[in-house]
Amino acid sequence: LEVEFAEDDSEHWPALEQAYQIRHLSSTIDSSSRTFDFFVPLVNQSRSYEHAGQSFMVWRFRPGQRVRVRVPVEQFHDVIVLPAAAVVREGPEAYVFRQNGDLFQRLPVHVIHEDRLFVVLANDDSVQAGAYIAQGSAASLNRVLKAQSASGQQADVHVHADGSVHAAH
Repeated sequence: LEVEFAEDDSEHWPALEQAYQIRHLSSTIDSSSRTFDFFVPLVNQSRSYEHAGQSFMVWRFRPGQRVRVRVPVEQFHDVIVLPAAAVVREGPEAYVFRQNGDLFQRLPVHVIHEDRLFVVLANDDSVQAGAYIAQGSAASLNRVLKAQSASGQQADVHVHADGSVHAAH
């Protein structure tokens, strides 16, 4: 399991060095939300402080605090995994950008799974082994490509911020 806590001041606490494992699954499913409870033991941290002559204890984790748990439910084989920001969508199509010298070439890809952090691509030779794929900002690169197309620039040129135009290398 991967666990991400919603904390205001995590930098003031020691690092969490705990392996998270599901200890118990509920035997009932909520019919309206189609969810079930599960239980993961959590080692809580505390610290004490004094105020106005009295001692107080503060716990790092408290009831009602939000936590995001990533539970792996499926394993994929012979796939390519990229950060979510490396893939851009246009309608039903998905693309990545391969670096080719000073240029980025947009390549269509087949997405077989995605979540908020990662995208899993079919290893169907649309992305060659050893290719330099932009790991982020695919949406920005796609906007630049569309702006070049809309401006009437040829597809085999690129435009720099100073307005200079260069042919593909």
